[in-house]
Amino acid sequence: MPPIIVEIWFLLLLLMQVLHIFEELGMEIYKIKEFMTIKKYLAASSIIMSISMLTFIAIILELVIGYVFGICVSIFGILNFIVHTVGFMMKKKTKGTIAAGFYTGIVLGIFGSVNLFLLFQLL
Repeated sequence: MPPIIVEIWFLLLLLMQVLHIFEELGMEIYKIKEFMTIKKYLAASSIIMSISMLTFIAIILELVIGYVFGICVSIFGILNFIVHTVGFMMKKKTKGTIAAGFYTGIVLGIFGSVNLFLLFQLL
């Protein structure tokens, strides 16, 4: 089995992704007309979470593809942080803008960075 620390940090990243989805819904990110409707947002979020959960299973099973996808999921968390932070600096508000998800995006960036470091050590 991979070190328990890898599993714990990846599980924390998954938890933060779920909280991030709730924050984005609460801040009405789906109202960005150029991007999406709530139906499209929920479909995209479901796909992302499904891939992340399958990645976690592959990591537990010590499959190399799990580590590779884990790195991708970690980078996605870091990108979330960057996009929402830039959006917050540009819009200066969170509700109904690309900055929705700014607060959990910070933690996603931190957890994504830690996971990226840990997963690269396993390859």
